[in-house]
Amino acid sequence: MPSRATEPVAPREGVRSADAAGPAAEPDDAARARSSIQLAWADRFAAGLHDAGVRDAVICPGSRSAPLALAFDRSPIATHVSLDERAAGFFGLGLAKASRRPVALVCTSGTAAANFFPAIVEANYARVPLIVATADRPPELRDTGAPQTIDQVKLFGSQVRWFAEVGAPEGSPAMLDYVTSLGTRAVAEAWRAPAGPVHLNFVFREPLLPEPDAVPSPPASAPGAQVVVEPHPPAQSTIERVAKTARGLKRGLIVCGPDDPPPEFTAAVTRLAQVTGYPILADPASQTRFGARPGEPVLGAYDAFLRSAPFAERHGPELVIQFGAALTSKAFHAYASRHAAARHVIVDPGAGWRSPARRAREVVTADPAAFAQALSEALDGAADPLPSWRGVFERAEHAGMEVSQARFDLNGANDALVKALAAVHAFSVEAVRKETEPGLATSAKAHARGQRALEELRFRRTGLGVSLVIILVLIAGLVLKIRQLDHRPRDVG
Repeated sequence: MPSRATEPVAPREGVRSADAAGPAAEPDDAARARSSIQLAWADRFAAGLHDAGVRDAVICPGSRSAPLALAFDRSPIATHVSLDERAAGFFGLGLAKASRRPVALVCTSGTAAANFFPAIVEANYARVPLIVATADRPPELRDTGAPQTIDQVKLFGSQVRWFAEVGAPEGSPAMLDYVTSLGTRAVAEAWRAPAGPVHLNFVFREPLLPEPDAVPSPPASAPGAQVVVEPHPPAQSTIERVAKTARGLKRGLIVCGPDDPPPEFTAAVTRLAQVTGYPILADPASQTRFGARPGEPVLGAYDAFLRSAPFAERHGPELVIQFGAALTSKAFHAYASRHAAARHVIVDPGAGWRSPARRAREVVTADPAAFAQALSEALDGAADPLPSWRGVFERAEHAGMEVSQARFDLNGANDALVKALAAVHAFSVEAVRKETEPGLATSAKAHARGQRALEELRFRRTGLGVSLVIILVLIAGLVLKIRQLDHRPRDVG
């Protein structure tokens, strides 16, 4: 966490502050008025965010951001305090993904804002809406060596969807409406497809807040502008074109990559798979693999069975319909490269060409659930699925799951084998150390421990039986050795 040691605490009224290091200090009345305006400015911004749909904010400590922190705290928005900006950024990222709403992040000036950067990059590429509000020194303190001051203008560069240098607070009704509208627009820019982070940089001068007994009441809630994110329906001409292609190509795949689609997407895409006869290859981060019901053609073991060269060679697709980002499976990309002639269609609400190998020939800008539903309706009754195509993938899925389970069991058996060998080694050391003691009791204990160790071994493959035989031989030899030690003449002198 960046140090706050160099950041001055907000001074009491009438006290000359670091902000007054250049120009002469202002009269107390002017300073009090400005601090009240700054709080009203932050209040209106928080109200604009709430009216537009923000329900959570993550606040990081620092004095320069005090107007924003207080405004959020007394707004209807739920606030969460985090002492570390990096952790706060990822906590906000998770909140936004879970709630499917934009989440606000608030921090003070300087390197505090830079610590949001990893989460902002993640939000950009994962298309998660975040609203980053950073507090900053006024222009007269920038580029002067003032503490906890860096260049925050467009700090996050191309990683954010939109940036606003908010400017110094003013108390006129027009300017208060302006900062309210910034809250509304920030939500709209972060939430529209493709969703992502936005950045607003706020300027605050000291004194940052009014005296405690002079803090005005929170503004009364009033109806504000709302942001409604409507799904982008596919064009009818696009549906007809893709449906015509699907009718003529029986060997197709539906690929669901990492994404955060609407809840209705899983039902829509599985319906499309049933109508077309195309199996679904679902990435673990697609939200589709674990939302399907048993018996639906959602496959998760493709990374195993696509590594089979004969299978990958014989069962190439003619059409690939991709939802979300590209799959993370290298096996799939190697498989797809074998069949580069396949027609590849991407459905993406943000019009993104998410095809690392550049195999896509068309990008349909539409809501994925709406597209899947519309295409299912266009093909229902007109498609002629090829049962053998889907069937071979389902059989491969079953075999792939068996291999994965066998690997899991093998790992468990190997762990037990290591434990058993360690136990055998421990028994040998114990026998040598106690060779002068009665051997029968030691032998019985060693035998019992060996049996308990062997009970942990659950081998399901013939090859592991060799290891079992080795352990039995070792234990039998150990018991024999101990019995020999027991009958050896002993020195009693």
